[in-house]
Amino acid sequence: MNIHSYIMARTVDNSKLEGIKQNAIKLIVEKGYGGASISNIAKKAKVAEGYLYRFYKSKEELVSDLLNSKISEIADNLEESIQKSDSFAKIIELLVHGIFEMAEKSSNDIKFLYVMMNDYSFSISSTIKDRIALLCKELNEKGKSLSQIEETISDEEIYMFLVIYPIQFINLRFKKFFGNSKWTNSDIERVIAICNKSLKSN
Repeated sequence: MNIHSYIMARTVDNSKLEGIKQNAIKLIVEKGYGGASISNIAKKAKVAEGYLYRFYKSKEELVSDLLNSKISEIADNLEESIQKSDSFAKIIELLVHGIFEMAEKSSNDIKFLYVMMNDYSFSISSTIKDRIALLCKELNEKGKSLSQIEETISDEEIYMFLVIYPIQFINLRFKKFFGNSKWTNSDIERVIAICNKSLKSN
């Protein structure tokens, strides 16, 4: 195979692989983890099941890869926010804006995160959990060293208020639970203020 043919083949593979990933996310959002079979994912992506198995040994491996990728985006945002500022309030602002930007970029990605975080039939990998836990611990210690958060706040509460709450809020809007279908800049600022108040030292 010459170099041109090789590049073309890789381009086709990458395009098909991206189609597999996007259709897997879409099906999981629509039907849940249990309802999105390898067969249906392959059919939606217009590839043979055997082609999908060239990249992933099982549905669990595929979904783990997708979930790792999406949570890594949040973890990267958190890590960058911690490095960029010595103000706990500014870190919260950067993190929350990052989550809303993720939702603006792809509603399915944030819906996928919401579905998988609430699905008891699927376990998040220890690698993902360990990275998030370490970052929450780092942020917690930084906030306390600056006397900007309550001394009794736990790493778990850092995660709950700064990651879970914004994702829950966004999904309530997507589901039009209270009749609202979108958010404004004022809504984002309100979420940031609530996150701050939940953790702030008096």
